Amino acid sequence: MKANIELYDSVQSALDAIFQNTIETEIIYAQNVASGEDLVEQSSENKEAIHKFVDMEVECPPKDEAECYEYRHELFVNLFAAFARQGHYFDQFIITCTKNPETLHCTYHILITLYDGAGYVVNMDSVGKHLGNAWFEVAEYYGLSGRAKITSPFMKLPGIENPLFKESGMQYRLTNIYEDKLLKEFREPILRELMKRLATF
Repeated sequence: MKANIELYDSVQSALDAIFQNTIETEIIYAQNVASGEDLVEQSSENKEAIHKFVDMEVECPPKDEAECYEYRHELFVNLFAAFARQGHYFDQFIITCTKNPETLHCTYHILITLYDGAGYVVNMDSVGKHLGNAWFEVAEYYGLSGRAKITSPFMKLPGIENPLFKESGMQYRLTNIYEDKLLKEFREPILRELMKRLATF
């Protein structure tokens, strides 16, 4: 897996990065996002913040490309669960997949709001290293290549972490909606509608 991590200071620049090709892009998963306004509202919680979003651009190894795409929904949900077990609690995020129709090569984007709904900064310490560890865990489960090459900027973010997470050791868990048969039926139309709203924001 190859990943490049970038910081953004506005909703528009962040959305432009993940929706460069709206025709071939789909939203795989989103949490606490129903519109662009939700991103604006939460990213404005910390007034001192210069950077408000981080984008993790992920590419799977060529030999794993087809399998990554086939299992993309559950794979990236499981990646986030593995990430959470290392202490990264993300309150608001979007995961997208852009597929090149000619080469079938896929690029995945994980866009994360750097502050939660109460204005606390999310934990980004050693985020590149932990992304690599999370990928290794998921790759082992799916039988993929576990190697990870990650380019990450130095992140010094103003604010403190939510004490609920820091002091109590609360374990964050994603609800895997992809295991729910009823929700599975409605997943695609809901995410298509969200895609439409964000792409035109």
